[in-house]
Amino acid sequence: MLERASNRPTYEVEAADVTVSEMMHYLRDRFLEAGEGQPVFILRIFEQQHSRRAMIALFLAVLEMVRMQAVVVTQKNLFGEIALKRHLNSTPCSLPDEPMAAIEKDYI
Repeated sequence: MLERASNRPTYEVEAADVTVSEMMHYLRDRFLEAGEGQPVFILRIFEQQHSRRAMIALFLAVLEMVRMQAVVVTQKNLFGEIALKRHLNSTPCSLPDEPMAAIEKDYI
């Protein structure tokens, strides 16, 4: 039985690290895909994530972008779908590298 157990294949699964800044860039790309003035629905983006770590990083990225006043969180109906809209004064590419480095440092 020990010999049979030693002959079994072993698999190593590496967890892909996802950072908050990567998720911020991911959100920026979703805004670019959606088009000018179109909302990005947060539940749909969460459903596309493949790991808990990615979901947590995405949630922190949303909070960080709200703090930076790059996006506004909206909800039309009580218990309705939550959408992100670009802030009026921001552009979808307005994620400078300098604050992104500081964000990385805060979450490591």
